[in-house]
Formats: sequence, C-alpha cells, structure tokens
Amino acid sequence: MAQMSIGDLSNSYWNQINNRRLKINMQNLCQELTTGKVSNLHDATGGDFRNLANLESDLKNLNSYKVSAAEAALFAETTQRSLTSIQDLTSEASSALMLAASSDSESIVQVTTADARSQFSSIVSVLNSQIGNRALFAGTETGTNPLISAEEMLAEIKILVATETTALGVQTAVSSWFDSPGGGFETIAYQGSDDSLAPFRIGPNETAGLKLRADSQGIRDLLKGYTLAALVADGALAGNPSERLDMTRNAANQLMTSDDSITEIRSNVGSIEARIESARSRNNSEMSSIEIARSNIISSDIYKSATEFQSVQIQLEILYSLTSKLSNLSLANYI
Repeated sequence: MAQMSIGDLSNSYWNQINNRRLKINMQNLCQELTTGKVSNLHDATGGDFRNLANLESDLKNLNSYKVSAAEAALFAETTQRSLTSIQDLTSEASSALMLAASSDSESIVQVTTADARSQFSSIVSVLNSQIGNRALFAGTETGTNPLISAEEMLAEIKILVATETTALGVQTAVSSWFDSPGGGFETIAYQGSDDSLAPFRIGPNETAGLKLRADSQGIRDLLKGYTLAALVADGALAGNPSERLDMTRNAANQLMTSDDSITEIRSNVGSIEARIESARSRNNSEMSSIEIARSNIISSDIYKSATEFQSVQIQLEILYSLTSKLSNLSLANYI
C-alpha cells in the first residue's frame, strides 16, 4: 500500500494555498476587467480615503445643483415663452384698437374690441399656465391658478362700472379695482401667494430667483387694458359713440404702456436665463474635472489587468499540471 510522506503533505498544503491565492487574484482581475474599477481601493488610495471621499461629496453636491439648475432653466424658459406669447398678442391688440379708435366707425370698434375680449381670455390662460403641475405666476402657491377667469373678472367689474357714463369714469373705476390695496383684484382676482417663488440653488453660493407673479404692476396694467376693451365689446357706454371711441383709445394706450413693462420683465428673465446657463456650464466643467480626478484613483489599468489575468491563468495551468499526478485533476475538470 502506497504511503504519503511528509514532503507530499507539505507540497499538498502549499498547492492549496497557491490555488486559493491564484483563484482570488483571478476573481479580482476579472472584476477589474469587467467594471473598469480597481478591486482594492485600500491599495489604490494608499490607505487614505479622505481625498476620494471629498471628491465623492463634491460630485454629490454638483449633481444636486445640476438638477436644481435644470429645473430653474425650465421655469425660466417657460416663463419667457409665456411672456413672448403675451407680448405678441398685446402688440397686435393695441395697434388694432388704436386704428379702431381713429376710424370713427362703431362697427369697426365692435369687431376690434370683441377680438381683444377673446384675447383677454387667452392672456389669463397663459398667466395660469403650469409646468409639472406647478403654476408659473402664483408665487409660492404653485398648486393653484394665480388668476380667476377673464369672464369672472369682467362680471365683477361690470357691476362696479354700471353707473358710469363717461370713458374717464369707467377707466378710473377699473384702475381702482386693479390697483387699490385690498381692492377687487387683490381680494378676488389674484389667488396666488404674496411671497415669490424661493430662489433655485444653481451652484455653490449661487441662486437664481424668478420673482414674477401675476399680481405684479406690469401684469395689472396689461389686464386693465384688456378689461377696458372687453367692456366696450360687451356694450359699455352704449348710446354714446364718442365716449366708446375714447374708451377704446384708452384701452389701446393702456396696452401700449404695459407693453414697455412686459419688455422690461422679459429682459430681466433673459438675464436670469443667461446666469442659469452660465452656472450650468461651470458646474458641468467642474464635474468633468472631479470625475477625471476620481477616475484616476478608482479606475483600473485595463491593459495591465489583462496582462496579469493571463499570467495568473498560466500559473493556474502550471499548478494543476503539477498536482494532476497526485489528485488526478486538470484545469479542464476544474473549470
């Protein structure tokens, strides 16, 4: 009967240790080849993880700024698009109303003011627009429409001007309803918040605030002009053509004045858009730099890993070739 010597036991034990070491090395190298990342961060960092932790923290913060800046950009872009739509309608309406007031034709006045009345509803609809179920012009009350409908506003104002007999009287009453603190506009028409939307954090120590609300003076002036035109369309001052012409002219002048305000508002929003875009560009550049620095730490050398993988594979083949005489093993059987 064959007996196993001490040398055989020693060799067997040595082979088991090497087999385990080579298998672990192969698994680690296979992981590096698959993921492109080092399998041993301790060795890659020299045992000091502080630099890597700082890079990871900076990336996390920049990612949060990236999300916030993207949301800010979307809000600003949609606000700008809404204002563009409003200004295009207003420019068209003011010109048409001024021509109608100069025509001395009641039929032209009626048709033109009726068009403006229809646009009034469109303007209110734009001001009530939302993005992601969040109202643009309601301040912090993003879950509600900032304005009641144009029809509801007109119903309230018609009661107020019912006894007026002059264009000046109607205009004064309308202005009071829109502008007076605690007046009809503030208590009935505007349903948003008195607080503007909180600024978006778009970068380290940098914010972008979109403070425009539907109760801003520029928007109120715009709505006053459309209201005057809509009242003419609905028969205000009936039987007094000259006063109706004056009222139509007042509506045109009011819309022209508000057009300057809308231009200024759009300019401010454009400046905010530029700031947001600049911050996004800086954030992306910084993220790229940090990701490169992070990659230099955690990324594996694919060529080196592949070379080492082949070396370990050869060593395993040699090991199994040497042990096959004792244990009848082969690398093919092992695999």
